[in-house]
Amino acid sequence: MYSPGDDPPAMYPEAMAIIDACRQHKMVVAAASRTPTPEVTRAFMQKLGLDQRFDNIQLIPAANGYDAHSAQKDRCHLPNIKAATGYEYDAMLFFDDERGNVEKVGSAATGVTGRARVCHSSPTDC
Repeated sequence: MYSPGDDPPAMYPEAMAIIDACRQHKMVVAAASRTPTPEVTRAFMQKLGLDQRFDNIQLIPAANGYDAHSAQKDRCHLPNIKAATGYEYDAMLFFDDERGNVEKVGSAATGVTGRARVCHSSPTDC
């Protein structure tokens, strides 16, 4: 969880260019996050200029953001995105920095194609 003494939020270096390229090609772009503080996450997204780049944003509250009982992308986020956009799962491409999320989405028989970007330190070190 973010605290005022933490480093400010950051993105992977290529993330904004990828999002913008998708938008230029008329792709529908959605964001999903389980977070204990959706309002803080939304504020960070606004500060980074992300709130205007997504067609759909799913910020689902979680007890601590990472617990096993919180909203999961395969059971909550993706069905919500499907309902909001009208796109079937087999038309979705899912990126995540947590390999476990990608594996879970892939094993959930949703038909969503998943890709992971895993770094062992900060996004700027990738």
